[in-house]
Amino acid sequence: KIDTNGIESDMIGSQQVTSAKLNFEPTRETLSTNGSLTAFTLSNSVPDGFDDVLVFRNGLLIERVASNPSGEDEYTSVLSSNSCTITFGSAPASSDKVIVAYFNIK
Repeated sequence: KIDTNGIESDMIGSQQVTSAKLNFEPTRETLSTNGSLTAFTLSNSVPDGFDDVLVFRNGLLIERVASNPSGEDEYTSVLSSNSCTITFGSAPASSDKVIVAYFNIK
């Protein structure tokens, strides 16, 4: 861990940080909605601090709220032991296409 303001003049060399060296990668997951479920646990492990997932319902980005989501166009995301759960205010319809974009642990 590097302290705040710990490096002031050095830089990482070009092409030195590659996706193969990182412990996480971008992922896209489609949720199986059925009109009654409001909570969905992502199938991949999520790194600590990476619970700021993006959720799209029928192609539109919906709003993440801190608590008490209202309706199917708001959600919360909670990270616990590398497991992330998305909870909607009301269940998305079975005909809705819900896609979650997030970083998962390799």
